[in-house]
Amino acid sequence: MKLARAAVGGGIGALLTVLLLAVAQRLSGAGTDVSAVIGALVFPSGGGVAWCVGAATQLAIGAVAGVLYAAAFEWVFRHAGAVVGLLVAIPHAVVAGLAIGFAPVWLRAAPDALPGAFLAFAGPAAAACFIAAHLVFGAFVGVWYGETIHRTATPAVTWHDVPLPGAGQGTA
Repeated sequence: MKLARAAVGGGIGALLTVLLLAVAQRLSGAGTDVSAVIGALVFPSGGGVAWCVGAATQLAIGAVAGVLYAAAFEWVFRHAGAVVGLLVAIPHAVVAGLAIGFAPVWLRAAPDALPGAFLAFAGPAAAACFIAAHLVFGAFVGVWYGETIHRTATPAVTWHDVPLPGAGQGTA
């Protein structure tokens, strides 16, 4: 497995996810920011430091997720790419969506700070952006990872001469 490539790809993919979610939050006007929610686990008072900690945590989680994706590419699918990355991203998005829904329970947050699973309390656009950002992550990591080391061996094409019935017999 290409461990460094997987971790760097996961980190860059997480950066893309953070940026996409921040843009989606600004466009939708939703008050839920994933980096802020994650940062509030460490700094319950919130603020810029909490957001930076949350964003850094997302980058670290992205690096770990990149390694897990690489394991799936190498040992489950035996190849990588955008489509395979999307396939791996589906369960990733489900786990992340449910985890962000449980974050306020860990935070013991006020009811108005609840993002809901998949950011659903911020509206359907926020939930769609959350899922789309994770799918973009998967596609990016799949393309970034490149060719896998543990590929399925494809047999070489071998041509065999097969005589036709009656061919090769002399006709006088």
